[in-house]
Amino acid sequence: MWLRPEFDIYMNKSDGNPDLFKHFINSVIKFGKEESIIPLRSSSVVAARMLEVLAYKIDAVYLDSAHESGETFMELNLYFDLLRDGGVIFGDDYNIFPAVKKDVDLFSEVINQKVTFFNNKNSKNPIWMFKK
Repeated sequence: MWLRPEFDIYMNKSDGNPDLFKHFINSVIKFGKEESIIPLRSSSVVAARMLEVLAYKIDAVYLDSAHESGETFMELNLYFDLLRDGGVIFGDDYNIFPAVKKDVDLFSEVINQKVTFFNNKNSKNPIWMFKK
């Protein structure tokens, strides 16, 4: 996102930091979700470890990885372990980033569970999901 002009509005770096988090927080407030969304400003690995140490069990995880090969797979493993039974992990970019598709498909094989799609798997950006 840092290097793509279509994301300039979110990645504006007027003080050296991108504005993406500010946009996120404004949306949380706009939709009145301050009591149910707890932002953790850390890497996904550090956040997963923190949640594990605090013994949190999670109902749902939206995974928006860095889209690099192996990263989505690692995050799927970390966060799937944090889900309550019946919890879901989902994300997008399956048909946009080949690394995401590869890692989601690999995770599907490892846990012996087919990938569920909310919309047509062949759409431009289907939402994929796994249920624990």
